[in-house]
Amino acid sequence: MTLGRRRGLLLLGGVGALLLLPVVLLATLGGSEGSGTGPTPSPGGFERLFPDLVGGGGSGLLSEAAVVPQPVVGPATVSFTVSENAGVLVEIRAEGESGRLVRRLASIGARAGTPVRVGWDGRDDRGRRLPEGTYAAVLRARADAGGEVATAVVRFLVPQL
Repeated sequence: MTLGRRRGLLLLGGVGALLLLPVVLLATLGGSEGSGTGPTPSPGGFERLFPDLVGGGGSGLLSEAAVVPQPVVGPATVSFTVSENAGVLVEIRAEGESGRLVRRLASIGARAGTPVRVGWDGRDDRGRRLPEGTYAAVLRARADAGGEVATAVVRFLVPQL
């Protein structure tokens, strides 16, 4: 739910807290990784960095994780659903041995069964457009009730323009 727009920030509401993000156009969900909307990134270092990964999100806690559009050429949306109330960290990371953090998008509380969409302007933490390559949205969730922790990694390509 969009609450308003002020001085270059988009205010999003939900689960009793406001989330402030750089101005982003929230894309309409219309596909997911591997849905034929763009090339599928080749396997790489993310499996080694996140051995508990859940592909596009299929564990008990995280599901329906996606980055839209694919490939990412500008603003995009990272979306997911949790099966129980959870705190979720959403980051963009570069492919490679280090899984270098490109941008931390949000640390939010998500309500069970409610789709969450986090807008991203397609830029790194210094405001620069990402160079061509393979990246991933990494979602880390911890159930509020304690116990279950899950990670979902959704790869995407940034093509050369």
